[in-house]
Amino acid sequence: RLRHLDFQSIRSEEINLKGYYQPYLQTNSGSLSHNFDLRFNSEHLSLNEHSFEAITLIAKGDLSEQDIIFSNEGLIGSSFELDSFWNSTTRSIQAKFRDANIRYSDIGLTYNDSASPLDFSYSLDDHKMGLSAHCWKGESGEICFEELRTNQPKNYILRASVDIETQALDHIFVPEDFTFSTGLSGNIDLDFSLDGLFELNTKLDVINGNVALHKSDQAEALLNWQSGLLELQANNHVIHSHLSLYKNETPNDTVLPCLLYTSDAADDLL
Repeated sequence: RLRHLDFQSIRSEEINLKGYYQPYLQTNSGSLSHNFDLRFNSEHLSLNEHSFEAITLIAKGDLSEQDIIFSNEGLIGSSFELDSFWNSTTRSIQAKFRDANIRYSDIGLTYNDSASPLDFSYSLDDHKMGLSAHCWKGESGEICFEELRTNQPKNYILRASVDIETQALDHIFVPEDFTFSTGLSGNIDLDFSLDGLFELNTKLDVINGNVALHKSDQAEALLNWQSGLLELQANNHVIHSHLSLYKNETPNDTVLPCLLYTSDAADDLL
């Protein structure tokens, strides 16, 4: 048990750590195995500017196979259960998720679909990475990822389709006395390299919605729209965003938007 930890960028009032390690010789192969069981928990942990609450990590297994369970109830809560496998011959690791979820306040997306396994793999020698097609679902909608593709060594393409109702995102987009009701549907394309370069292209349709002000148990709609478009392009140096909302369902060049917003930012993001 560690108390009042303050080491470089890591801070915690208390960390509980328990585990054992037991090497033994396998009789069938004559090779050395490494059994371990590690249990870690902390009520609060700060890492740089990020805070984590009620962290629990349980990891057990040996050098070849591991069983890992993790949960965190901080601002961005998450939990997962997975089986991981290390192949010392090919120097590659594979992770098979049994269950996973991520939460932001009252918004949650969960993966637990055995029909579409969530598998991740990575090879240390040739730097090949793999990610299976899978979906994250929740009350607000779903995000589905296609299988990770590569166009050249160390360069990858990740594509996701989004269909989300954003009424649950009031507290993110508008102040407490307002509600933001709409939805987003479309595709997100991410090109990235293991060297750290990336290029993001997003084009999402905006469904009908409104922004309303709530006071004295009454709601007053301040802005209504029937359709719209949200576009976002970004790379390591530039972010460009464009949002247009329309009164009618089929916008065209002759229809003026009820809201038009464009933003550009240039900086070294990564």
